[in-house]
Amino acid sequence: MNNCTIGGIRMKDNEIYDKAAESSILSAMMGSTEVAAELGAVLEAGDFYISRNQIMFTAIKQLADAGMPTDLVAVIDRLGSTGNLAKAGGDSYVLQVSGDYLSYVNYPHYVKILKRHSLRRSLTAAAQRIRDLAVSEGSSEEELADRAEAILGEVTTRAIPNGSHSLAEVTEQVYMDMGAKHAGTKDPDCIYFGIGALDGLFPDGIKPGQLVVVGARPSVGKTAFAVFCGAEFAKQGRRVAIYSEEMSSEEITYRLFSLESSISSSTLSSGSYAGLQEQLIAEARDRLVGFPIILNDEPGMTVSRMQAQCRRKVIDGKAPEVIIVDYLQLLQSSVKGAGRYEEVSELSRALKLMARELHVPVIALAQLSRQSEQRPDRRPMMSDLRDSGSIEQDADVVLLLDASATEGEASRPERPDWGKRRVIVAKHRNGPVGEVDLNFSPSTCTFAD
Repeated sequence: MNNCTIGGIRMKDNEIYDKAAESSILSAMMGSTEVAAELGAVLEAGDFYISRNQIMFTAIKQLADAGMPTDLVAVIDRLGSTGNLAKAGGDSYVLQVSGDYLSYVNYPHYVKILKRHSLRRSLTAAAQRIRDLAVSEGSSEEELADRAEAILGEVTTRAIPNGSHSLAEVTEQVYMDMGAKHAGTKDPDCIYFGIGALDGLFPDGIKPGQLVVVGARPSVGKTAFAVFCGAEFAKQGRRVAIYSEEMSSEEITYRLFSLESSISSSTLSSGSYAGLQEQLIAEARDRLVGFPIILNDEPGMTVSRMQAQCRRKVIDGKAPEVIIVDYLQLLQSSVKGAGRYEEVSELSRALKLMARELHVPVIALAQLSRQSEQRPDRRPMMSDLRDSGSIEQDADVVLLLDASATEGEASRPERPDWGKRRVIVAKHRNGPVGEVDLNFSPSTCTFAD
């Protein structure tokens, strides 16, 4: 084991850096432009100990910030054009690093390793500076203490995010918010479902940073609800990103055509429309091309990749204002080797953190278990959210869709009428709970009072 010197203090190699973690992170960044953009936002060149890796990271980050490819060829070209290829170890070293990953999906863990070693190096160097300060002459005890605190502050400010806010600042913000509500002014950052009865339970709308979970059993209409909401948000001028792991972009667009033309999706997909319907389809097309909606049906989508894409302002050069995910349990978890419960818990928490970091509402569809079908009243509950109890904990709002499976079931007083969809607001962190029954047309994905 070799020794290194940091700030005059000798330390073992494995105490100050991890060569494998550094190489794996750089390899992941060269393997995915989205990962490069994401990691470029949270890492600095100084987080790497090996100087060649610092130079390579800087080149990759510059490419990602410019929206350019970050693959092996692009990185070598960038290093060459800036005169840094030899300093980065030459073609052979860059090639070696590009294939030197341990596990592509585990790069978030490698980031933690990198940050931990970076903090240790910074603290070690700070400790040496404080030691030199302590034996220096000509300063009072108060000055020495202040300067030592400032040295440590430089390290902790970079290492520990500051989420603190003064009460005075927040008080003024909340006071103005209350005044606006009293005057009947709607918060321009909030969005609404576009359904009167449902919006009545959300007078302040859905707010940025909230995770809204929409749970239902198969064939009840959760994807139709997501498509309907996405269209309504777009009509409100909101930029919408729809991530679908269940349906292709073409299938979603067929549903949007059906919604906007009031023509059944089966008629549209079979091409059996005629006469006036052709005009309705053409008018629907004119409206749809103006909707600020981006569709993504990439299989194996992870929350980190989703977040990186949205951060890159994918809709007309601007970031989405609402993200819809269909559906939560189909996303790819970054937790490998764990049970299904842990994987879904990680996904739920990651979606909540994404909502807060991007400051947008995230609407995530979720599958319900069969437990509701075994109850006498067949009413869904939050505990039916499949595979994890963390979903209901992380969510700010939980909506459960309910429907009667047969006309006989619909005749029972406690069950939704035939053709209706009951939306149960089972959790509302900052508002009332309740339920509304909506008219639903499966053929056109339409919800109405």
